[in-house]
Amino acid sequence: MIYTNNWTFIHIPKNGGTNFRFHALKHGAQEPLESNSDTWRTTWQHAPASYWTNRNNFIAIVRNPYSRMVSIYEHVRKVWNIKATFEEYVTSPKPVFEGLWGWNTNQVDFITKDTKVYKLETELSDLEKYVGFEFTHTCYNSTNHSNYTEYYTKNTQDYVRWMYERDFETFNYGEKI
Repeated sequence: MIYTNNWTFIHIPKNGGTNFRFHALKHGAQEPLESNSDTWRTTWQHAPASYWTNRNNFIAIVRNPYSRMVSIYEHVRKVWNIKATFEEYVTSPKPVFEGLWGWNTNQVDFITKDTKVYKLETELSDLEKYVGFEFTHTCYNSTNHSNYTEYYTKNTQDYVRWMYERDFETFNYGEKI
């Protein structure tokens, strides 16, 4: 989470939030005092809106759940040296950080009903206008991988659709890859 007097950004993991944060901090956004703790990056940085009871005007970036799962998979392979195949990873239990979120947490669980969401695929220019600075010209913390559609089998597609069902419905992402 980062904030200004006008908005509070909820950083949903693997949705472009690190890139947004990098530019927001350059433009006067602030982080909570907890940002100096050891658990900040892995846990509190991604705490859901419900955790930040003293903040309002929430904004967030959401992402196609199929694409997000590939990004999560490639991230944990890189950072934690996971050797599992995509199918093994998708269908295995995921860790939960401090009881707040896990890699299988639906994006909708990070936000409130009043959060203004922007789709990564189509609405980032609207977010740039809202916050008053550009950030889409860079990609900090991105993973270099093949197009997400190449990762899926019928089984993994069905599993991700089931796991993130509420995201598909809430944010109107179609069932097709």
